[in-house]
Amino acid sequence: MNIIVLAYKFPPFKGVGARRITSLVKSLSHLGVSIDVITVDWGDVPVDIKSMKNVTLHIIPSNYLHKLHYLIDFKGSYFHRIFRLLYVRFFQLTFCWDDEASLWRHPLLKKVDSVIKNKNSQILLATGHPFQVNYLAALVKKKILI
Repeated sequence: MNIIVLAYKFPPFKGVGARRITSLVKSLSHLGVSIDVITVDWGDVPVDIKSMKNVTLHIIPSNYLHKLHYLIDFKGSYFHRIFRLLYVRFFQLTFCWDDEASLWRHPLLKKVDSVIKNKNSQILLATGHPFQVNYLAALVKKKILI
């Protein structure tokens, strides 16, 4: 059995959602399940994640400045909070109709399609936040079933 996991936030991203899905992926891989994780580039992936047995990591681009957005989140100064507010509002109002993963749509759908064809995957697991990933998983499911 092969599972595709769509995880916009995956290590080295340090949020709770990334840790939660990483724990699930590790547990499933220890059970012998083959897993393809599709995520965006957050930087250097930790060695323990790269070397997980039965796990293939696909790092694809996002058309959103996700590193800048979340780098600013971790800064505490007043200037950074104002800059983040303006930056996020600008992108939400001009490019993102829902959340930043809406700009991940084209590279993600292309990659999922190739993984499904190459590995005959039957299970697709989507994680949110951002919740647009769940919508993109529904698009994949709809495309496969039609």
